[in-house]
Amino acid sequence: MSKGAVDALAKVVQAAMAAMILANYPFTMFGAMQNIEQIVWGDEVAFAATPADGGFLARVYVGPKQAAMRSAFVGLTVVVAGALPDFGFLTALTGCFSNALLVFTLPPMFHLYLYWDELWHAPRRNGAAGIGWRNWLKIIVDLVFLVGGTLFSLVSTALLLKDKLG
Repeated sequence: MSKGAVDALAKVVQAAMAAMILANYPFTMFGAMQNIEQIVWGDEVAFAATPADGGFLARVYVGPKQAAMRSAFVGLTVVVAGALPDFGFLTALTGCFSNALLVFTLPPMFHLYLYWDELWHAPRRNGAAGIGWRNWLKIIVDLVFLVGGTLFSLVSTALLLKDKLG
């Protein structure tokens, strides 16, 4: 592949990543903004901005307070992205830590939390007392992924920081 083709392909990939970040931003900030608005203004903002008809505008309209705060956060994001010399590092750091946490650590933790009584106190098929080997296996696999995912997240974040900071 020629150098010109590689450069063109790199530009296409960069444009696609920028489009993905732009399209993903509202979904990323939605939950955080709702929580911040509730902390700052309390319950009066949650439904105060919706029009009375309950139609299409009730699902997309936000009040002036919410619009100002959301615009300020978008502006702050643009300033931070422009001020950082290597925005890719911040993106990699965030992805490194949060993706490993979301994929490896939280699912087994939720499984253990939600099904602990069922796993620990489930009757065995032969009617004997105690926990069966299948439930032990499920608990051990969950704990391996929980501990391993947490270690993977911490080690990969530390390696990224060490590589970047020297």
